[in-house]
Amino acid sequence: MSIDEAVAAARTGTVFTSAAPAGTIAAVRVVQPQGRPAFLQTVPDSDPANNLFRLPNCP
Repeated sequence: MSIDEAVAAARTGTVFTSAAPAGTIAAVRVVQPQGRPAFLQTVPDSDPANNLFRLPNCP
């Protein structure tokens, strides 16, 4: 699934989460800065290991 597809899915009700190797889970939301493309971001919590940018890339 591309980022654009994931953003569209999230906007229509699909719920995404991000899990850290230790098992903590964070909700993922759509962020739409004015004049810029939408992107996905984890909801801030106390575990930076479950942030999307910390996860390995999928092949």
